[in-house]
Amino acid sequence: MELIRLEHIQFSFGNNSKEQKKILADINLTITKGDFHLITGPSGSGKTTLLQILATLLFPTSGKYYYVNQEINRNSSIEELSSLRLKIGYLFQTPFLPNNLKVKDYIEIQAELSGMGIASAEKKSLSLLEDFGIVNLASLKPGTLSGGEKQRVALAGLFIKNSKLLLFDEPTGSLDYENKKIFWELLVQAKKQDTTVITVSHDESLSAFCDHCFNLDYGVLTPL
Repeated sequence: MELIRLEHIQFSFGNNSKEQKKILADINLTITKGDFHLITGPSGSGKTTLLQILATLLFPTSGKYYYVNQEINRNSSIEELSSLRLKIGYLFQTPFLPNNLKVKDYIEIQAELSGMGIASAEKKSLSLLEDFGIVNLASLKPGTLSGGEKQRVALAGLFIKNSKLLLFDEPTGSLDYENKKIFWELLVQAKKQDTTVITVSHDESLSAFCDHCFNLDYGVLTPL
């Protein structure tokens, strides 16, 4: 089943034609529900820009974006955009974690925002803290964590929401082998629950999980 369709997507920076820098050129892409989609490519090729368009965090300069056959664009209502964004879990390459919340509180709040009850959120939070080996970080605040620890906390906060569309920007970049294995196992679980996954990454090991692989280079997307 088709979940997302991009038609002739282009994205450029700049205020006029002479100053514009083209990042994406005529992207056509169909995202199938329940499948793992991997997008590779060199640094600076536009992978993060494409992922943020898929998340509706950016809007294309031209072209059309459809979610379940409904066109989404910068003129869509706040209600439409909010409804779509609530269905999406997005992991930034550099995780954003609020410095005023302890790790355990942050993960529990993510669960509660997705509609989970307090008791269930606490139980699931503890389970994910154990899965990622970060129980010892539960009472700490993000400012005291290393890059790899922040990545694990962000992943736990993402998986606890049970989003049906997960978007990852270099999700394993700061993880050691053991934590990569945990991430892979969670991906397998997500696929069994009919979750759609879109990942941009240089990590070739992720290709073992993908149903559809693409390469993005000089703003051009090609299937592999």
